Amino acid sequence: MITNKNFSNLKELLEERDVDFENIADKYKSYKYYEPDRAFFLEHYEKSFKDLHLKMTLESFKENLNIENIYPNNKNYNFHLDNIGRLFVYKSNFSGKSKKKKNTLSNYDKLISVNNFPGVIEFSLSRFPKKLDILKSKDFGYMVLTPESNFQSSSSPKFLKDGGLIAKFNLSKQEFSEKLKYSLHKNNLKFLEEIYST
Repeated sequence: MITNKNFSNLKELLEERDVDFENIADKYKSYKYYEPDRAFFLEHYEKSFKDLHLKMTLESFKENLNIENIYPNNKNYNFHLDNIGRLFVYKSNFSGKSKKKKNTLSNYDKLISVNNFPGVIEFSLSRFPKKLDILKSKDFGYMVLTPESNFQSSSSPKFLKDGGLIAKFNLSKQEFSEKLKYSLHKNNLKFLEEIYST
């Protein structure tokens, strides 16, 4: 893994940004597939809201840091960029519009360039992420955005030694879930309770 000043500056900016649950809820409800009468488990909203937080935060820095989504070129894999900007990786012999979960080799929350410097960003609330290294990360910057409670993961020392960056997300998983529930109630987003871990 590699890094530079621009990518390190982005880490500091991500650490300073609070989650705007109200704006995220508005964005969520603006998607064309939004169904106001449909209820989802909290896990769905947690993933959607955290991913939208990252997407909207990066968009707010886009002009100052020249941030762009990038698309890898690797003949051994197929790639799909969804409407939130997450990159899904499939086997090269997999085709078709329906991309079933079982065919997904890996996914990355964000693959971007920051002033032409390529970098991966992973955002995890409950654990330090482990990814299949399809992108050959020695050629990329790699940043994990996660609560401080995950800093002591068994994977984090090697990750830092190899040149990765860890950005502190300013809410714990529990705090995020509590604020999320409040926002869902306030914005009439129907949800179902369940026990889960993401």
